[in-house]
Formats: sequence, structure tokens, C-alpha cells
Amino acid sequence: MGTEGRMATLSDLLSWSGLVLSIAIYLATLVFYRLFLHPLSRFPGPKLAAISRWYEVYYDVVQNGQYTFKIAELHKQYGPIIRISPYELHVNDPSFFDHLYRQDGMWDKYDWSVDAFAAQGALLFTPHLPF
Repeated sequence: MGTEGRMATLSDLLSWSGLVLSIAIYLATLVFYRLFLHPLSRFPGPKLAAISRWYEVYYDVVQNGQYTFKIAELHKQYGPIIRISPYELHVNDPSFFDHLYRQDGMWDKYDWSVDAFAAQGALLFTPHLPF
């Protein structure tokens, strides 16, 4: 294979169809991971909510802030503990609150959760306590 053959292959990889194919493969892999391999995949809830946060955006933006009421409906359909986003569970079971809101131990947080409210570096929102 000469230089011309290698350049043709490189230009094929960088074409629009190659880019679209790469994005489609990435999104399909992400959907598969979130539905079947993610640690929260065993919890019930709508599959669209498990795939993307756009489910929440729809109810909060398009339906004018109705996501809170939708969560109540989802609890009736799926039970006391449901998956409401790729990274979140919602609990409607008072017997489970002691496990959720305990004071002991270290709790790791996602970076986007730590930097909430533009409080970067604040003690309350740090992923690891300094002591």
C-alpha cells in the first residue's frame, strides 16, 4: 500500500460518515452501559431516565416543573426506590432514611456535584474531607 492508499484510508476515517458512525457507536455503547452495566442498573425506573437527564429536562422545562409530580407517579408504578437519572435514585421509604442520611463514614461525590453552587473548594462541597 503506497502513500496514496494510506491517505485515502485516513480521509475515509475523517469523513462525515465516519464521524457520524463513531458518534453512533459511542452513544449505543453509553446506552448499553447505563441500562445493563451501571451500578444503578438493577433499580427500577423509566429506561429513558436511566439513559439520559433529558427525561428530567422534559418534565422541568417543557412540562413547566412537573418532574416532582412525575416522580410521585413513578413511585406508584415502580415502588419505593426508583432510578430517576443515570446517576440518581429517589427514595420514598422512611425505613431507608437512616441508611441514606447517616453521619459516619466518607462519601465520595461526583465532580459536578462537588462544584455545585459555584462553591469550589468549600468544605461543605468537597469530595473528601481534609481530616
